[in-house]
Amino acid sequence: MSRQIGPIHHLMYDKIHYQESITQALLRAFEAGLQEDIQQKMPEIAQGELATVIDFSNVHGWLEGQVKLAERRYAWTVSKLLKRGVSEQEISQIVKSCAIDRRPEEIIDAVDALEKLSQILLDGMPCDQVVEIHDASTRRISYSVENQVHAPYWLELAEDPELFYRLRRAWIETWLEGSGYEFVLVEAAEAGPLFAIQLKAEQESESNAATEQARAAKARELYQPQCDHEH
Repeated sequence: MSRQIGPIHHLMYDKIHYQESITQALLRAFEAGLQEDIQQKMPEIAQGELATVIDFSNVHGWLEGQVKLAERRYAWTVSKLLKRGVSEQEISQIVKSCAIDRRPEEIIDAVDALEKLSQILLDGMPCDQVVEIHDASTRRISYSVENQVHAPYWLELAEDPELFYRLRRAWIETWLEGSGYEFVLVEAAEAGPLFAIQLKAEQESESNAATEQARAAKARELYQPQCDHEH
């Protein structure tokens, strides 16, 4: 049995907690008695230092369970709020407010923007490879997210998975405000939507070709398998 946990495990734990922080913000914003309901419906996300709560005999399985729990708690909360008369716009406002404190001091280019997003937002386990880079340059990076990573949690509640992506888009647009970059939906495909982060038209400038190639390679490295299934 290995008792080793590395940076990728801590990163995943942080992303799980960030996802849960959005859920908690929604629960606090709307006094609808949901805090007690969710406690009865499903377990809470693990708290405390990772080394004190993780199952060292099954590191990967434990983290994956926490990922699924965070996704399920978020979807359940949004669905319940809608059923109790809270509008999607009101929910979106709370989700967007959560992005403000996580804005980076600087975004160097489009690749850097996606790198920073990958440190915050939860998209399954790294080895699931649900994020695919389609093209990348310093001015624009396009990528898709396999629909199955998020959709099941919404479908089991009879909610449209597109609701998740609308809220995600609202978060990213708020996060990018003031950076000179914008977030766009390129194509809504059945397998998963295709998005792009790109330099706003008024910010366009010339880039060095070698730099473009290096940054594109760096972007693709982000989504190589990193999970350790032996732990």
